[in-house]
Amino acid sequence: MKKLLLAAMLGIALTVAPAAVRAQPAPQQPAPVTGTKLTDAETQQYYKNCMTRSQADQTMKPQTKDVHCQCTAIHMQRVMSMEDIRAMTGNDQPARNAINKVLIYVYAPCMQYPVRDLIANRCDKEIGKPAICNCVSDKMSAYTASEAQRLLGSVLAQNQNITDPMGAIMETPDFKSNEKRLAMSCAQLIGQ
Repeated sequence: MKKLLLAAMLGIALTVAPAAVRAQPAPQQPAPVTGTKLTDAETQQYYKNCMTRSQADQTMKPQTKDVHCQCTAIHMQRVMSMEDIRAMTGNDQPARNAINKVLIYVYAPCMQYPVRDLIANRCDKEIGKPAICNCVSDKMSAYTASEAQRLLGSVLAQNQNITDPMGAIMETPDFKSNEKRLAMSCAQLIGQ
């Protein structure tokens, strides 16, 4: 069921995204798409499905949801084939390989957007100092943009069956120590 839900969530399809989406180049590049490439119409449908599913998410701002869905749609079309999408619905190693491909090459390069909002919201609740919270969330978003694929690769090497990639990354010692270090830096910078 989770695999089917993930496959449906990841959907399919793309349009040309606005300049607001700065797709990060992958530190590790996937193999070129072999098989049937996703069409623009399929990728656009993926984007629409992503936006519909994200409506229930209360941690992301509406504009963050849009940018995140555009980003994942772009990456989906770049790295996934229709055969990969079909494989994700299975209950075998090829299915897990396809799901992990999506996690590393589609989701991770776009994770900085929800991470920024999640950290900002959590910080606002915990310390309530908007200047510090904006500083920390911006810096952790930049950190996530550059490190998410590496961190997720390490997490998947230990447990290839994770279902919450963002939570898994945010629980790594590397992520936590950087968040603490950047929080201290922001507090000193802002003087609070």
